[in-house]
Amino acid sequence: MGNIFGPLLLALIVTGILAGVAKLIAHHRDVEAERDDARRRNEENMTFLGDFTSKLGTVSEIPEALQLVAHHIAEECDAESLAIFVEQGAGKGKLTVRGAAVAGPFPTLRPTTSVVQRRPQYRLQHLLHEVFGPGETVIGIAAQERRGILVEDASTAPAHYCLPRDVHTFMAVPMVVEGVFLGVVCAANRKTIGKGFTLDHLDRLDRLSNQAALASNLVRIYAERSNQQRLNQEMAFVRDLQQRLLPASVPQIRGCVFAALTEPAREVGGDYYDFIPIDQDRMLVVVADASGKGVSACMIMAMCRAFVRCLAETYVGLEHFLLDLNQRLYSDMASHLFVTMAVVVIDTKEGICECGCAGHTPFLLRRPDGRCVTFQPTGAALGMYPNEFGFSFDTLSLRIHPGTQLLIHTDGITEACNEDKEEFGFERLFGIWQEQPQAAKEFVDSVLQQVRHFVGQVDQYDDQTVLAIDFVTPQEEPDAAKESSHVGQPA
Repeated sequence: MGNIFGPLLLALIVTGILAGVAKLIAHHRDVEAERDDARRRNEENMTFLGDFTSKLGTVSEIPEALQLVAHHIAEECDAESLAIFVEQGAGKGKLTVRGAAVAGPFPTLRPTTSVVQRRPQYRLQHLLHEVFGPGETVIGIAAQERRGILVEDASTAPAHYCLPRDVHTFMAVPMVVEGVFLGVVCAANRKTIGKGFTLDHLDRLDRLSNQAALASNLVRIYAERSNQQRLNQEMAFVRDLQQRLLPASVPQIRGCVFAALTEPAREVGGDYYDFIPIDQDRMLVVVADASGKGVSACMIMAMCRAFVRCLAETYVGLEHFLLDLNQRLYSDMASHLFVTMAVVVIDTKEGICECGCAGHTPFLLRRPDGRCVTFQPTGAALGMYPNEFGFSFDTLSLRIHPGTQLLIHTDGITEACNEDKEEFGFERLFGIWQEQPQAAKEFVDSVLQQVRHFVGQVDQYDDQTVLAIDFVTPQEEPDAAKESSHVGQPA
């Protein structure tokens, strides 16, 4: 008995060892197969991405790029037609998918007109606007259940799949990357006549859906970049437009020296200034601030400038000018928008200047003896109320003598804040004006530098504009009067 037990035990041990080795070999083969499969998928994805990105730059419109993906996947799956539906977010609490790309005569899963059915171009447009909610047709079911669906024979498909008569075989897989649902890829009918899709085709479509997901993300990135480039181009156009609306240079008037500077808080802004000749002896000087920020304020500024120049051609008086301007702006602007404005009419023949104010910041005046004062004629902001309300604009006339200086600014100067939320303030501006007498150009440069120093690293919140006028004897006019005035640069 002992002699028999020994060989049996040895046989069992050998059998166990062999079984263990066999399992190790099988496991190794499985691991190698998985590695090969992963390597194959990676190579497929890299090949696809290389081909896709090379073609992406050749399409005239970014959305057409997904068409490349649809045709590629259809070809790989032997599909007569294929469609990609992308997730478009929650609507009324439901996740929906919308048609994004189609290859071949993909069927319409909902009833439509005979014209759409007959004409391929209409059918294509119809499919690109098809939207399916959870559980709606086979596409909505694949989206809702996050699983692949294979219909080898459409004649046996459930009714709620809603497959039309011209569909013989069908498959759909969700596009899911790292747990994130991106859409659904569907294929209808095989190119090989008389054959249906199989589990191998469904597995192939599932693998290729990763490429569709990658492509969707690439298209989204390209689209966002394209939109940003378009916005940048449009913003550059508006910025160029605003620069063209500002005076290219300060005017040369006997007895006057001008300096002006404007710095928008954004790429474009709503502050502006202008010098408009009324006749050979009179000059209309305007500084205005349109409500709002950015492009909208810039558009209001452009409209206001056009009205100002039009009314200057028929100028009869400053109060009449402001009333006419108010009525035009009130008629053409939304009720919550308005424009503040300071206006000076310089009459070199009479030696006077008339000042008006429509809700704008006060004027700063330095007399020839050095005394500094402020004044602010009353008047509402332009465009807020119709003239029928019966209000008026007060004006103030000043006799101008050599040595007189006048300063106009927008509230972006006085309301500039530092890190402690402290405003630069009108008192600080007036103190600089009073204690640091300088020529117009030097003062404008100095004020903007001191505002920048005061706010430190805090971003500029509002547009900033300063305009100064020196009244001098003709022989005292400096060369600075001939210098150009630039947006964001000293005039």
